[in-house]
Amino acid sequence: MNTSSETLTFVASADGTYYLDVYAYKGSGSYKVDVKYGATAGVYEDTSTNLAYTGNWSKVSNSSSSGGSYKAVNEANASMQFVFNGTEVSLNTLKDNTQGQAKVTLDGTAYWVDLYADKPQYKATVFNKKGLKAGKHTLKVEWSGKVHPGAKKTVTKVTLDSITVK
Repeated sequence: MNTSSETLTFVASADGTYYLDVYAYKGSGSYKVDVKYGATAGVYEDTSTNLAYTGNWSKVSNSSSSGGSYKAVNEANASMQFVFNGTEVSLNTLKDNTQGQAKVTLDGTAYWVDLYADKPQYKATVFNKKGLKAGKHTLKVEWSGKVHPGAKKTVTKVTLDSITVK
């Protein structure tokens, strides 16, 4: 008699209905299916399909950035949403004198993150939240149009380099 035990993990990248059809070709066995909504532990570059962008984010190639590029935007209503499973999340990006303030929302709680720096700081961790309850979380980064105190009023760009989940 042919028997086996199999494990399958499925990570859904977006809201919706998914159907998983599992069956044995020969013999019998047991199957365990673990379905998670969102990304799991790892580093997600600006180009990851797990990051859902709204607006006209442009890709900027730069060897000092994580993965060799980052995304940038400077327009109203632009945002990025990332759904993940983990207990810690970090937002990493470029800080420089063209950056403004981003609105970062984690599970419905908003934070203001200042991306301005006199000199470029690549791969800077600008937001980190530890001790999250295990399970699904939603991180959103939005262009706000707000400037760093003392900076020129036109300094409102927002960039995104990578997100780390633990």
